[in-house]
Amino acid sequence: DREDAGCVDLNEEALGLYRAVEDRVGVSVRLFNLGHVYKNVSGIRDLTKSAQYYFESYESYPEHDSLGRAQCLGQLGSISIERLKLALEEKADEDTLLHHFNDAVRFYEAALDLEPADAITNRATSHNQLGIAYMYSRVDQEKALAHFEMASRYFEASGDVFEDAGARLNAAQI
Repeated sequence: DREDAGCVDLNEEALGLYRAVEDRVGVSVRLFNLGHVYKNVSGIRDLTKSAQYYFESYESYPEHDSLGRAQCLGQLGSISIERLKLALEEKADEDTLLHHFNDAVRFYEAALDLEPADAITNRATSHNQLGIAYMYSRVDQEKALAHFEMASRYFEASGDVFEDAGARLNAAQI
């Protein structure tokens, strides 16, 4: 679809401009946005390209920008969850399912390790997503519950009642 391709073209054009002026953060943000485009725009959805852009964004962010880097890792975790869902639909073998599950957990845990203590909304989201990943495990349901409870506390502290309710709903489903 032409509109979908236009979204990519505009982001790639902006990426070229940021690279030309050597704006490292601008490059990182554009790469991150291209990851979103390839993950979220159904007409051009490509999880491999999306993951590539998120990884490039992670590598592009300055070392001291732990929040920006953590957000990239969180998105890589979301790609792993999407791949896990697709593998389940396709009735993939246990090794493939386990690979995607382990990737999701690894990315979300790495994101939590990088997120500053005062980034409570980001930490809440990462805990919630990690809980969702653990929901796919037959043996780690207690870990899912613990992450949903932590997410709820962070969302409550941030005043985000809608997301808090979502984390509590996830916990109740366990």
